[in-house]
Amino acid sequence: MRQSLVVACSAVVALAVNILMDVYTDVPMLVRWAVAIAIAMVVTVLLARWTAARAQRDSGAPRQGSGPPR
Repeated sequence: MRQSLVVACSAVVALAVNILMDVYTDVPMLVRWAVAIAIAMVVTVLLARWTAARAQRDSGAPRQGSGPPR
């Protein structure tokens, strides 16, 4: 369920960025979509990390690499 929310949010961000760039700039369509997809990918990575951290925190599992140094 959480993965589909991340994908849906990323798609909405890509569409919103493309629409905003279309309205406020005179950039060609290919460049608009390239920028929109790049921003959506950043949003995807951030949301995926955030949801993974929440899931890990909610499950009570220790974070990877959080143990004492060897």
